[in-house]
Amino acid sequence: MKGYPSRKQRFFSVRELRLSLALIILISFLSAVVFMYLIKMFGGSLEEHSIIAFLLVMVGYALVVGFLTAIFTHRFIGPFERLRFELSVILGGDYKRRLNVRKQDDAYVRAFVDDVNKVLDLLEDNDRNEAEVTRDIYLELTSVINKMDSSDPKMHRHKAELSLLRDKISAYLR
Repeated sequence: MKGYPSRKQRFFSVRELRLSLALIILISFLSAVVFMYLIKMFGGSLEEHSIIAFLLVMVGYALVVGFLTAIFTHRFIGPFERLRFELSVILGGDYKRRLNVRKQDDAYVRAFVDDVNKVLDLLEDNDRNEAEVTRDIYLELTSVINKMDSSDPKMHRHKAELSLLRDKISAYLR
């Protein structure tokens, strides 16, 4: 497909997202193991208080998972509010504006934004070409109308019909 990323590029973007999620899961499991090891190390003093040890492990684990979740949402979900605002500005008529992402945003989000910016480029080119075609048709029909001799009654009627056609085409293409 024309303009669609190669299979290798798509795999890389999806792989980056999968790696991010896998890293979060791995670090959270490793942190649970570390907390359990710390409890076992200090087990002599907490042995009779196994509920306290369990709570310490769970609180530490929750803190690590919360921290990793905050990082992930900042990198992956965070950019979407900014992107929605930028799209509303574009829809408001600023067709030259493009979507932007930060370097630390997720690779999957960056790839998506690059694709959206390519679509915006195509739409801007299409809009520019449409305006040029409209202007060219209008100018050509105006030139033909001005060349017609209006002293002949038939030409006067044809001139009026061409003027009407020019205005209809111009209105249709806008």
